[in-house]
Amino acid sequence: SCDMSQNLEPIPNIVVDAQSYLLATCGNDSLVKLWRITVPKQSESLQLDELEIKLWRSLQGHGGNVLSVKFSQVVSEFVCSTATDRQARIWSVYSADCLYVLDHDSIVISCSFNSDCSLLATGCLDKTLYLWKLPLQMVFQTAVASKIHCRSKTLAEWTTSDVIKWLKDIGMKDITKNVRNTSLDGKKLLTLSEEIICAGLDLDDEKTDKMINEIKWLKKSETQMEGPQSLHIPDEYLCPITHEIMREPVTCSDGFTYEKHAIAEWFMSGKLTSPMTNEVLSNTDYVYNLDLRNTIHKFLDSGESNDAED
Repeated sequence: SCDMSQNLEPIPNIVVDAQSYLLATCGNDSLVKLWRITVPKQSESLQLDELEIKLWRSLQGHGGNVLSVKFSQVVSEFVCSTATDRQARIWSVYSADCLYVLDHDSIVISCSFNSDCSLLATGCLDKTLYLWKLPLQMVFQTAVASKIHCRSKTLAEWTTSDVIKWLKDIGMKDITKNVRNTSLDGKKLLTLSEEIICAGLDLDDEKTDKMINEIKWLKKSETQMEGPQSLHIPDEYLCPITHEIMREPVTCSDGFTYEKHAIAEWFMSGKLTSPMTNEVLSNTDYVYNLDLRNTIHKFLDSGESNDAED
């Protein structure tokens, strides 16, 4: 049995002319294998030798032959497997952890998630159908990931309030009054030169230098998020919720770093637990991780330089 991921880019990567998918397979070795398949976007008639297929992860835990695998719908962040050990297992695609083990009275031969990941159906060899109500965390994570995946705010959509929030996050809150007075928004950040923006804000030389640098990185990050050159992205640069490279990394009380708007929506959905450990958080505060943000900027910049040399 095998299953292809539903969404277009379940594995975060930055590729202009290719699209990535996940393929889950199973067999008599008791393993669930996740394969990364890269497909050229521009090919009119796809040839088999144009596909790049690599084993990405092997999920180990079953005590018998694995008979079926199925991704969760929408963003494919979970995969379920069934086996002759009379178990169904739900795995996190990105952490490779087994999240839940569902015991049955007979060999489990099939499974399927519903659209919002609130229910899982499993079928057994003894002709019994089981319907499992899944934990709310899976429902919330699916909803949040889907919402973020489909609706990420671009720089052009930033309001003046968004610009002010950004400046506070990067330690420049002392100029927010000037920003409000000039109604600086995302469109102006994109269309006006850095020098004109700084002149309009009446900044001194030190703040001008910092502001110019920050605006340049902001524009570059926006471009990189939407489809730059092909780069291998280290896992620590990816948000555990959205599985995309972080633009505004923030660190929470669980010690993990997330994309700011992703963890904010996680909390807004009613969850007060860590997306990584499932443990209740001591608080929902988060701190802007400037060191990681700067490291990501340098990484993207080095990748751009290497592409230019090639």
